[in-house]
Amino acid sequence: MRQVRFFVGRVLIASVAGLMLLAVPARADVITLHFQGAVDLTSEGGTTYTYSGHFTWNTAAAPFETEPDVSSYALVDYSLIFDGDDFSFAPSPDGNGNGLAVADDSNFGDPLGVRDAFVFWGWVGRPFDSSGDLFLNVWFNGPTDMFNSQALPANTDFLSDATLIFTSFYFEPDDDAVPPSSYDTFGTVQITGTEVVPEPATLALTVFGLAGALARARRARSAT
Repeated sequence: MRQVRFFVGRVLIASVAGLMLLAVPARADVITLHFQGAVDLTSEGGTTYTYSGHFTWNTAAAPFETEPDVSSYALVDYSLIFDGDDFSFAPSPDGNGNGLAVADDSNFGDPLGVRDAFVFWGWVGRPFDSSGDLFLNVWFNGPTDMFNSQALPANTDFLSDATLIFTSFYFEPDDDAVPPSSYDTFGTVQITGTEVVPEPATLALTVFGLAGALARARRARSAT
């Protein structure tokens, strides 16, 4: 009888542990890319500018804007040093000045054609034209199978799939006219490091769930 009780107890413990793990939300990671490069804007009236920084996203984030083939997301964190100046102001919840976009089978209305792309954008002030604001865009452009959805990348595998990594620019004039933009290659990008860290809330729930299961197992062994 004692062995039967022990066996039943083990089964109950395993069941409770399984239910606790099922109750933990799907894993969410916080991913950071560090980058540096240069953008040549001499054809637009500027010069060649160096830049560096990082941008961070939560893989479980929901988009603040979704179009048929493009979704836009807020950043968790970022830094951007452009031409020696720091433009690392707070991440915007609605893409006002900085953000991310994921394109799945999109042509963005430009001549590059249909492709998948992951884009970071950040405001860099008015380095050569006082009439409007310049936004630096860092592009990870690849074939149409690089993404199969508009969700944020869940890992850094897309880096090896990106066939073209480059910078472009977006210029927003003060007169509220249709802002001109360019998808041409205006600069280089080098990824200098990556970080993947479990999202704190998910990690905490997983640890508490496993700790609870272990505590029940110890109590069951003591009772037998």
